[in-house]
Amino acid sequence: MDEIPNVMPIMVSFFTYGWVQQSIRCFQQHFPELKVLVIDNNPTSFTQMENWNWGRSKAVNKRWRSLYKYSLAERDWLKDQSNVILVQPDRKGNKQITHGLCVDFALNWCKENSVDIMLCVEPDISFNDVKWFYNSLEPLLDDKYWITGKPAPISKLDRWQNAIHPCPIMLKVDKIKHSFNHMNLDKRYYDFSQMVWHRCNEKGRAKLVSDMKDFEHFWHGSYQNIARNERNFPLVTFL
Repeated sequence: MDEIPNVMPIMVSFFTYGWVQQSIRCFQQHFPELKVLVIDNNPTSFTQMENWNWGRSKAVNKRWRSLYKYSLAERDWLKDQSNVILVQPDRKGNKQITHGLCVDFALNWCKENSVDIMLCVEPDISFNDVKWFYNSLEPLLDDKYWITGKPAPISKLDRWQNAIHPCPIMLKVDKIKHSFNHMNLDKRYYDFSQMVWHRCNEKGRAKLVSDMKDFEHFWHGSYQNIARNERNFPLVTFL
């Protein structure tokens, strides 16, 4: 492929310390010409966190609060990266913002900045080549398709009723009209991205891309590995 359209990778940072450094460095290595739009959904103050819903148990609340220092370190590290565009959404006070609404914010940013294709990834990814990128992009050069993605392994989809939950996703910015936010519809729960995929698929505009052996999404459970990531990425020192 001699020339690629204007592609903007986007991700949401939210207590993803360690993972976000890994994914940003992958882009720095394999796509040095691309900027990465990061929507900073980390809290801006400890007081702000006290107004958020962290779960039902006191232990869960305590664990999230203990990770606040990592959210600050994550933001500081991202600010120092030359290939990162770091944007904070308007919380309208201390309001908690869902992951899907952050992606909606990124999509609007792409529309306002004349981006052709948005590449939506998660911080907990890794890739060692560029084949996945071009395999995702190629179908979008045909007017038939609006969105492409890699399905999560079936073993990780039991709790999602075998919904595909794709990552990465590439989409044509000017074609996507639906929200990425989670929602309930027709007695079914649609998690982040699933409704957008469902609507495009209804029109025959979605295409799964299976040949992505060089791309890995660690997916559900990766948030539990912050202790391991602390060893990989010490809190104070980044090489």
